[in-house]
Amino acid sequence: MKTITKLGLGLLVVGAAVLVTSSGAFDSLSADRGIGVETAPDADAYVGLEYPEADQARTIRLESSTADSGGFCVLYSCDPYRYDDVDVVVITDQTASGNLAVEDLTVVSTGDDVTAAINEEYGENSLRVVRGDFECQVDPVFLGYGTQQAATATLTISLEASDGSFSTTLEREVTVECVPD
Repeated sequence: MKTITKLGLGLLVVGAAVLVTSSGAFDSLSADRGIGVETAPDADAYVGLEYPEADQARTIRLESSTADSGGFCVLYSCDPYRYDDVDVVVITDQTASGNLAVEDLTVVSTGDDVTAAINEEYGENSLRVVRGDFECQVDPVFLGYGTQQAATATLTISLEASDGSFSTTLEREVTVECVPD
């Protein structure tokens, strides 16, 4: 065989080996990517929701020492402790356009019967303020002030809002609790 033929066959074998075996470069690549998604707290969202008279768990605690009226009993007949104009939620516009409009707002009370009235008002620097009047029943006494009974109601606030380019539907719960004496 001629030298050129031997050299050609040798190069052919080496070329085939290179094609069949790995080149030492990346055969595959695996990378883990993580993504974190957080929602803004209610107070910082586009539709800002603040609960001025509730604690961190969105619970409004009604204590007889802070009642507006009630609790007095005559012959075991008692007026309930009344809490008037309690701020349940303040709704604010935090969109860039500043044109947010509340299209639908409903409040439904479930649980014990402590909700006397729910009022929706336009507030200063806010879209709406939802206020409630609440009544807590009394353990009757013959004459004098009776003690407040325990009771709990859940207010479900449903809201639809839009500014033309952004719209949202929210549902939040606030607990109203009559704290027993």
